[in-house]
Amino acid sequence: MRFLNWRILAPVAVAGTISVAVLCAGRFGSVPATTQPAVFSPTPTTPSSFATMASAAARSLISRQVNLWPHSAPIVVVSKTYCPYCVAAIKLLNDLGKKANTKPVIHQIDLDGHSSIIQDTMASDLTNGHRTVPMVFIGTKFVGGNSDIQDLHKKGKLLPLIEAAVAAQPPGRSSAFPAVTPAAPPVEALVEKVKDWPAAGGVVAVTKSFCPYSLNAKELLRDSGARPVIYEIDFEEEEAGLQDALAASVTNGHRTVPMIFIGGKFIGGYSDLSKLNESGELRNMVAAAQPPSSCTSL
Repeated sequence: MRFLNWRILAPVAVAGTISVAVLCAGRFGSVPATTQPAVFSPTPTTPSSFATMASAAARSLISRQVNLWPHSAPIVVVSKTYCPYCVAAIKLLNDLGKKANTKPVIHQIDLDGHSSIIQDTMASDLTNGHRTVPMVFIGTKFVGGNSDIQDLHKKGKLLPLIEAAVAAQPPGRSSAFPAVTPAAPPVEALVEKVKDWPAAGGVVAVTKSFCPYSLNAKELLRDSGARPVIYEIDFEEEEAGLQDALAASVTNGHRTVPMIFIGGKFIGGYSDLSKLNESGELRNMVAAAQPPSSCTSL
C-alpha cells in the first residue's frame, strides 16, 4: 500500500515513484502499491511554502522522477482526486484500457503534497506549457486533457492510439491485465486485510477514483478540516472482494462507496456525511477524532 502524507520533509526515490519521508505523529512513509491510502492537507500547499519545506536538491529529485512517469505504462494520467474532468478522463481510459488489455497508471498529485512542483515540471519539461489536470500520456506522448481525449474518442482515434502504445511496450514491462484472471482470495482472507483500515487514521474513507459520490465526500472532508486516510479500492484486483469483506466485518452490510470512518467508527456513505455537515456536527467530529498536526520540518 502507498501512504502519502500531507507534508513533505525529505523526498526519496523508491521503485520509480516518489516516496516522502515524514516526521508526523501517527503517520508513515510511503511505499508504492495500488490501493492508495493517503493523507491530504485541508489547505492547498503554496509554492512559497515549498521554498521552506523542500530544498533545491529535493525539487531536483522530484523533477527527475516526474520526467520518468510517461514511460511507466502505455497510459499515464496526472490527476487530482477532486477534479471532475480528471474523473471523466479516468473513467474513459479505464473503459478503453480494458479493451486493449491494459489499465492506466494514475498519479493523484493532490495527495502527494508537492503538486505545484509536479505541475511546474510537467509544464516546462513534458506538456509544452500545459499545467492543468488531467494530463494524459499515451505511449509516452502527451495527448492533452479531458476534452482532448474525449474528442479523440468521438473520432474513433483514442482506442487505436492505446492499442499501439500497448503493442510498443518492451517485453516484460507492461501494465496489462493478466490473460487469465487469478482466483479471487476468499472473503475471510480479505477481512484480515481490511480489519485495521477504520483505525488507520482519525478519519478514513474507502472510495473509488471515478465515483462522483466518493469525489464529493473527499471534498467535503477536506472542507471540514480533515486529513483523511483514503483507500482507492478500484486500483485493487480484488476490488469487489474488498467491498464484501468490509460489508461483512466493519460496515454492518454497507457495501457501496464511499465508506466513511471517523474515530474508528463507521458513519455511513456520502449522504450520511452530508447530513452531519449540514447539522454542524461533522467539523466537531473531525476535530475530536484527529490529533493536531505535530509535523516538524527537518
